[in-house]
Amino acid sequence: MSFSPDGSKIATASFEKIAKVTDLITGETILSIEHDDFIRAISISPDGTKLATASYDNTARVISISTGKILIKVTHTSWVRSVCFSPDSKLIATGSADKTARITTIATGRIINTITHLD
Repeated sequence: MSFSPDGSKIATASFEKIAKVTDLITGETILSIEHDDFIRAISISPDGTKLATASYDNTARVISISTGKILIKVTHTSWVRSVCFSPDSKLIATGSADKTARITTIATGRIINTITHLD
C-alpha cells in the first residue's frame, strides 16, 4: 500500500493482478490497472501524479493517476519485487529477482543505470 503525499488517496494491490488508487474521502476508485500476474509492490510518486507497480509478470509500470495512461514499462528477466520513485518523481528504481536494479527515466523510458547484485 502507498498513501498519496497529501493523504487523500491510497494505492492498493493484491494477488488478483489489479492495482487500485482510491479516494479516501469518497471511497471512489480513481484508477484501476491490471498486470498479467500478481502485483508485488506499489508506490505513489512524491508529486502525487503517478503510480508505479512491480509484478511477477517481470514488469514494472508507471501510470498517470489522472489519465490511466501507462507512461513507461520496465522489463526484467525475472519477477520485479520492488519499485520506488526518486524524490523529484522523475526516475523510477526497480529491483528484480534477476539480481538487478534498474534506474529508469520516466520522461523517456531510458534505463540510465543497471546495478547487478551477485549474492
